[in-house]
Amino acid sequence: SFVVSTPRGEFRVRLGLPGAHNVGNALAATAVGLACGLDLAEIKAGLESVQPTGGRLALSTTHGGAALIDDCYNANPGSVRAAIDLLASCPGRRTLVLGAMLELGERSEQLHREIGTYAAAAGIDQFCGVGDPLRPAVAAFGAGGRWFKDCDAAFAALAREFAVGDTVLVKGSRGARMEQLLHALQAGEPARGN
Repeated sequence: SFVVSTPRGEFRVRLGLPGAHNVGNALAATAVGLACGLDLAEIKAGLESVQPTGGRLALSTTHGGAALIDDCYNANPGSVRAAIDLLASCPGRRTLVLGAMLELGERSEQLHREIGTYAAAAGIDQFCGVGDPLRPAVAAFGAGGRWFKDCDAAFAALAREFAVGDTVLVKGSRGARMEQLLHALQAGEPARGN
């Protein structure tokens, strides 16, 4: 929870969305609400009613009982850093499973490498890169970095690795189709029809 201070007064809000970056989003929504003439009680109620949707920091569990954060909807360097910050704040062994960030152009290798460095500096315990663009990120992460050619290979290696007390965050651009791996980790069996 956090306190929102406005020219009309203050209120404490318990946001249903994880991640410090969503505080900024909530403050922007507050400004819009004020501009539209809503009172503070209406703004507070609206903010507290928001819940994550599939692919955008939705929480579930793996087949083995680990906390699983679904952030598969899309990925760019800023959103991946925000996801890493969220994962770093979680208890237990923290694993980032990342598919490619697409449409980065000639800076793709550098930006993926920077994500590996950022994850290591944030204290992430294990970094699993899926797909060729993630090779530089895994190398930059160092010890605890693992690379997989695709979601099937990642599932084969990771299927029984996560347990109660672990937190796993799965993220990637839409084209990486990381939701296939996410659903397989939830079910404990490979996705059908890949």
